[in-house]
Formats: sequence, structure tokens, C-alpha cells
Amino acid sequence: MRAGVRWTNLSRRALSRRLVALGTPASRRTLRRRLRTRKRGCRTARKKKTMGPHPDRNAPCEHMARIRREDEAAGDAVLAIETTKKALLGHFPRAGTTCPTATVETFEHDVGSAGQGQLMPHGMDDLVPKPAHMHLKTSHDTSAWCGESVALWWEEAGRMASPQAKRRLVRGDGGGSKSATQYLCKADLQGLAHR
Repeated sequence: MRAGVRWTNLSRRALSRRLVALGTPASRRTLRRRLRTRKRGCRTARKKKTMGPHPDRNAPCEHMARIRREDEAAGDAVLAIETTKKALLGHFPRAGTTCPTATVETFEHDVGSAGQGQLMPHGMDDLVPKPAHMHLKTSHDTSAWCGESVALWWEEAGRMASPQAKRRLVRGDGGGSKSATQYLCKADLQGLAHR
């Protein structure tokens, strides 16, 4: 053991085994009590240190802002898409309060198999005329669904809001079906351009 070290990556079980091997048997419970009395315990890493500014940090944002301004000036459609937090369908506890006339009973735990599936809200924010749209689906967040949502938005609102649009700029976060490694989403969106 190194002098001055006040932490370890070992679990209490691993510490107990090592102490037994050294001839000082101590159970996990004993270790937990001893560590608590000395104000020691499990800790998590904190993201506190900065790596300093990067010279090209703003370049991608400035590039996207320039493209957006050019598309808006040309009268083209600019759309931001995001899949928001998925929710289990069924009698599950939810944060917040309601004022019902009778008691609302829910399951004790959020176990997906006890519900009727999952609801995935897909937000579409039309950045030029500023209205927002929400598409709800109960299957998986797939690239085909992302393409369907954009197509549905175009048919329901986008075509009327930007009738002179020759191009559509679609911006999305990098998660789920819109991940940078998911080429299917990009292929689906390109397929919409030929409709």
C-alpha cells in the first residue's frame, strides 16, 4: 500500500479477500462500518477540470449558423429534430402532481414488461416560421421513423409554411437513430428529397 493514498478502486468484497490473504480477516460489513467511522466510502469522479479553450471550438457552430442564415434568407425550410425522453405506457408513477377526483393507483416499479409499450415523442421544430410539431410513436426509435417524421411534418406543415423552398435543412442531435454512425437515417432523409 502506498503511503498517503486515501482511496481504492477495490470493492469491499475484494478488500475483505485481500485482508484475509494478509492474515487479517474482516467481513464486508465490518469494512463498511470502519470506513464510515473514518468518513471514507465509495466516491464517483467529478468532471471539474477544464482542458482549456480549443482554437476551433466555435467553428462547427458558426458554420451551422451561417448555413441556417443562408437557407432562411433563401426561403428554404429549416427543421430541427429531436427524440425526447421515452416514456413507458401504462399505470406507472410519474413526477408531478394532479388533482383527480379519485385516488390514482400505479405500479410500484417502472418495469417495462408490465406496461403496454413505450411512447417516443419526436419533436420537430420549424425554425423559420417558428411552430413546433410533435410526433408520437410506440415502436422503436429507428432511422425509418426519423424519415417518416420529417415526411409527415413536410406534408402537414412544412410545405405550407415554406411553399417556395427548394431545399430543406434538417438539423438533429447526435443520438439514437440520428447518430453520426447511422447511415440509414441519412439515406432515408436523402430519399425524401426525391419525393
